[in-house]
Amino acid sequence: MKPLVTVLMPAYNAEEYISDSISSILNQSFSNFDLMIINDASTDNTEKIILSFTDKRIKYYKNEKNLRLVSTLNKGLDLISTPYVARMDADDLSHPKRLEKLFEHLTKNPAVDFLSSSLELFGSEKGIWSLPLSDDKCKATLLFRSCLNHAASIYKKSFLDRNNLRYRENHIYMEDYDLWYRAFRQGAVFKNIDDVLYSYRREEHNVSILNRNTSEQRLKSFYKEILRDYNISATSYELDLHCRLRYLNDLKVNDIKNYKLWLELLTKKNNDLLLYPKQALQEVISEEWRMLYYYICDHYPELISTYFRLGGVNVKQLYYLFKLKLKN
Repeated sequence: MKPLVTVLMPAYNAEEYISDSISSILNQSFSNFDLMIINDASTDNTEKIILSFTDKRIKYYKNEKNLRLVSTLNKGLDLISTPYVARMDADDLSHPKRLEKLFEHLTKNPAVDFLSSSLELFGSEKGIWSLPLSDDKCKATLLFRSCLNHAASIYKKSFLDRNNLRYRENHIYMEDYDLWYRAFRQGAVFKNIDDVLYSYRREEHNVSILNRNTSEQRLKSFYKEILRDYNISATSYELDLHCRLRYLNDLKVNDIKNYKLWLELLTKKNNDLLLYPKQALQEVISEEWRMLYYYICDHYPELISTYFRLGGVNVKQLYYLFKLKLKN
């Protein structure tokens, strides 16, 4: 029987954790898959560890030189012929029923093109990452952030091929967000399931940790691009607003007022353009406004009264402020 899913695992100097990562895939309850491992010219024992596995479902490739993540992912996509592609990082863990539950959901919901699950953080950070469940909410979320957990995702290879979609180098470390957004513009259907099916490692050498220092520039560059689809040529300050003010060094009362006006502008623009599902976008924009409250509480408590006057708060937010005052 031909495999239905290819699990795509790029690996670079992953000797410390890759054995456990490979085992977590090979021990899946769903067995009709290939595991494609692409060694991106590692200089440690990554290759030796990969070759110690004898499971015939492993398809091993090695880059002659270090191509980095985006090119390695695209190399894998060009080689894959199965209907579905599931992502996996070489230092993470897939829960035993991950592929079974994802594939079952795709079978029951054939219109879905891109799917991911909740995941748990482990290592230097703990917690659960959950994302919007419905297609409408996923699409509306893309105006502000990624709507899928990339490493925990599975998607239709045919959708990428039909729409000439691959990861792009010009949004490095945000290649997934960029891909989801372009797929959205091509009519993709998104979904998340609430089950925690993936364990995502957070360590100081983790790529997402190391590249926090350049995240502002990269995020603003991407926002500038997607806001053009909104018929907005965003200024530097408007990009700060869209980043929920978190990159401004000294927040003022007028910044909070302007952020409120910015969200209202986005709502009005969408009512005219109908780029995002209206109700879902309104929910996401309300969430963005609520998240600003917690940022203000933590960093600019002197501005809380301004937030109160502009938008009001719910019981949960008041309780957060109460706990904060007790702590201080």
